Amino acid sequence: MGNQNRLPADFAQSMANPAPHRSKVAERLLAHARLCRQMACASLDESLGEQLLKMAEKCVAEAAEAIAAEQTAAIR
Repeated sequence: MGNQNRLPADFAQSMANPAPHRSKVAERLLAHARLCRQMACASLDESLGEQLLKMAEKCVAEAAEAIAAEQTAAIR
């Protein structure tokens, strides 16, 4: 059903090279994003797949914010 094309090309690479000082919250958000993407690829329901991808995007955005906040705090 075209589900194979849902993973971004750079997603696997970004998951293979985690930052050394990433917060636990960011790590868990990225893990949730990975699971959401995997479920979206496995889903036969296109609507559900899209919802899962949106959830994954939100998790990645929140993880990026957590990492940025952590880096800002480390600079101070």
